[in-house]
Amino acid sequence: MKKIKRSISILLIAMMALAMLGGCGNNSTSGNSTANGDSAKATEKTADAGEAKGTESNPFILGVSPMSGWYAWYGVKDTGIFEQNGVYVDLQFFPVYSDSLTAFYSGQVDGICIAASDAVAPVNEGVDFKVVLVNDNSYGADGIVVQDGSLLQNTGISIYRITLGFVYAVLLGVPIGILVGTFKKAEAFIRPLCEFVRYMPVPAFVPLIMVWVGIEESAKITVIFIGTFFQLVLMVADDALAVPDDLINAGYTLGSNTPKTIFKILIPAMMPRLMETLRMMIGWAWTYLVSAELVAANTGLGYTILKSQRFLKTDAIFANIILIGLLGLITDRIFAFLNKKLFPWAAA
Repeated sequence: MKKIKRSISILLIAMMALAMLGGCGNNSTSGNSTANGDSAKATEKTADAGEAKGTESNPFILGVSPMSGWYAWYGVKDTGIFEQNGVYVDLQFFPVYSDSLTAFYSGQVDGICIAASDAVAPVNEGVDFKVVLVNDNSYGADGIVVQDGSLLQNTGISIYRITLGFVYAVLLGVPIGILVGTFKKAEAFIRPLCEFVRYMPVPAFVPLIMVWVGIEESAKITVIFIGTFFQLVLMVADDALAVPDDLINAGYTLGSNTPKTIFKILIPAMMPRLMETLRMMIGWAWTYLVSAELVAANTGLGYTILKSQRFLKTDAIFANIILIGLLGLITDRIFAFLNKKLFPWAAA
């Protein structure tokens, strides 16, 4: 009996030893297999990382935007011209042109179709170009920007655009507003039109302005003019209506005719309110600056903001926004000062 128990014990010990040896062998094999697999993957990744762009497994990614001349690249790809010349290209479509610029500068695509002005400007920013396909579809709308203007120059050109746009709106809008506030027939015809147009977004007019006016300074000034004119007409008309009827009736009682009543009674009486209206409208004009400089601009504070957005320079964006706000505040205080000095009796 003891011999049987001893034999069984020896057999169990032997089986356990074999099991342990087998387990160690499997683990070693598995470990070697895993190591070999990791090594193969690492080798594969290294090969992919070192593979040149433009191959079949690692194609060149070209960003394309909705410009008429740039759609031709789809025809080039469909006809197999890239492959015939040993280059493999994938086209990535960007519905918004500025998105393609952002993707290129951040390294998401290898190349883009780019306007001439945008191709030169990044060089000044130190952007390392890989491949840029330049195709000017603007028919003269794009200018070559060799060097950006200084902050003082950009501020000066923006003030120039704001001033002209606002002055033109005042020269035309104030007389029409007085006409609307004085004569019922003029009010019936002009007020509904101004009420209708003033709710339209000014940036939506930019494409039409580029077609009708062009892309020179007059186009940028026109954007500011449209943004302020229609609202100014309505506010001036309300200023004229706010003049007490007793003053108007007193003038007619003393023998004054309509022209004299307007120039001698109505306009002097409404001047304090008119200055306050102009103070408000110059603030509106500054808010349209960025929209105005969407029109093929290569200078100005609004242009600087748009360019900084392309390069993701949030510090420059905030700096120019704050500068525009300060300039608007300065003009606001100037109008408030003039109103107080010219019409001290109105404050009392």
